[in-house]
Amino acid sequence: MYRAFYRKYRPSTFTSVVGQEHITKTLENAVKSGKTSHAYLFTGSRGTGKTSCAKILSKAVNCLNPIDGNPCNECEICRGIDNGAILDIIEIDAASNNGGAEQAETNFNYALLAMLEGNTTDAAAFLGKAAGVEQLAEAQALLNIQNGEYAKAIENFGNTVSNNAALAQILAKDYNAASNTLANVANPDATTYYLKAVIAARTNDEGAAKANLRQAIALDNNYAARATADKEFAKFDLSNL
Repeated sequence: MYRAFYRKYRPSTFTSVVGQEHITKTLENAVKSGKTSHAYLFTGSRGTGKTSCAKILSKAVNCLNPIDGNPCNECEICRGIDNGAILDIIEIDAASNNGGAEQAETNFNYALLAMLEGNTTDAAAFLGKAAGVEQLAEAQALLNIQNGEYAKAIENFGNTVSNNAALAQILAKDYNAASNTLANVANPDATTYYLKAVIAARTNDEGAAKANLRQAIALDNNYAARATADKEFAKFDLSNL
């Protein structure tokens, strides 16, 4: 049976995805720590690995023998997902199926809906169905951020206390509100401290920026390279972090 070149040689683990280390490492760490989000939105031009990362993530979170956040590609679940025998993993073209999708009963750790070629309206409908009505506002807020609609994102987040809610406030340049949100995050992680560092950098507090970067790097060493490449910190000497 004929298979398109890109399907035949599609990466099967996060480590085999080229040029998207900032994404794949984040996903690996989420799987390893058991702290995956209820929804992920992959965007970008053709050939950047959106579908590949979604497929790998679907296997990684359900794999019976995960290896450092990657799927083993050998267990019955990984093989079943690869050959399309697992009905809990649904790949659907949202451009031509925009009526939403019902959540399926599953015996797996996670049921996954991979939505391809969707616009903002499609994504909101799918995320609302997949995640539940109570999480629709947060899903819409994430899409607002993607579209640069920061005021709408803040409105949709409402009283939510999370890194994403603080990100919307930072992008809207409401640093006081963002600082208050981050101060009340129940279980601060590396991203929490990194966002605090961004606020400090934008308000020209070099000491606080470096202190929070050190906290972020202590929790996740990947933030060291990210900070060095981030223009937010270009004005600071980060050699002593």
